[in-house]
Amino acid sequence: MMNIKFIAKEYPRTGCIIVTSAEENKLSPAAQHYNTLCDNIISKSLKNSDFSGKQGQILIMTPSQTDITCLILLGNGNPLEISSQDWVNIGGDTFSFLDKLTISEVNFILDEAKNKANAAAHFSEGFLLRSYKFDKYKTAKKNGSAAINIENLNIYIEHPNNAKDIFLPLSQRVDGVNITRDLVSEVPNVLYPESMANQIKALKSTGLKIEILCRKDLEKLGMRALLAVGQGSSKEERVVTMQWNGGNKDEKPLAFVGKGVTFDTGGISLKPGANMHEMKSDMGGAAVVTGLLATLAKRKAKINVVGVVGLVENMPGSNAYRPGDVITAMSGKTIEILNTDAEGRVVLADALWYTQEKFKP
Repeated sequence: MMNIKFIAKEYPRTGCIIVTSAEENKLSPAAQHYNTLCDNIISKSLKNSDFSGKQGQILIMTPSQTDITCLILLGNGNPLEISSQDWVNIGGDTFSFLDKLTISEVNFILDEAKNKANAAAHFSEGFLLRSYKFDKYKTAKKNGSAAINIENLNIYIEHPNNAKDIFLPLSQRVDGVNITRDLVSEVPNVLYPESMANQIKALKSTGLKIEILCRKDLEKLGMRALLAVGQGSSKEERVVTMQWNGGNKDEKPLAFVGKGVTFDTGGISLKPGANMHEMKSDMGGAAVVTGLLATLAKRKAKINVVGVVGLVENMPGSNAYRPGDVITAMSGKTIEILNTDAEGRVVLADALWYTQEKFKP
């Protein structure tokens, strides 16, 4: 993971340096400092560009006769009007721009914002969010070297500890988002009900209470709707519950229930072949619930929460459920199956009922 530091304000003289400009090219004190240090490079560059200091604009310069590898002028519009979300967006856009360059360390001097600590923390959140890559299956290029990944972001700011305190819960939220991203991005021959359940189980280290129900448990509970969706696959179904008890003991939990179809062919009502590979993400609801519960646990949220995910694979096997079947859900209600590609509501029927009966949210 990227290393992010908040450092007492100073003017570093090496690496890639970011300074800001408000609208109408009103240079920040840091920008003025580097302009003087680097032989008026900013003033000269502005004359030959359309940069005006609008929010999100970026101007890159390469100072000569210094150890500064690149100097970035970042537009922050009206610094007194930029919201926290704006700073998240600016951070993300800045990473996207810098990621094309071969640099490993970025130094950002933030000296103009309505709330500098808050701006620094949210800029860092956006920078970190945009840095996510799922490249675990990409083979290394045999010829040529890949671009250097940005490893360090140093933000120079007054009262750095204030920024650090604001950033901590934001970074924990990014961790939760990335858990969801990893699950949704994973390939279907690696991620199936049992393996996804095992990945969720690993989150016990966050303090979550986790229970995994296997096929025998589901049969005993009467989850015949969920089981029907998965019966055409060789991969066994799972239901996973995650509990975070950070509130009062007598406080009823807030419940989140997620659809976890780890691959959805449509079953007997087979989907068209084009773009079927995207159906590996039909477990996105379950992934979101998982990332959310992990985030709440990491942040020690003062609330009682339960997450329940129904994990199945919808395949057109010889034992698959069929259009025309009538199945009985855990609630006792019957469901007539007209299209086996409407499996999500069938899975959720049992998952929702189980959540209601067991946790009374």
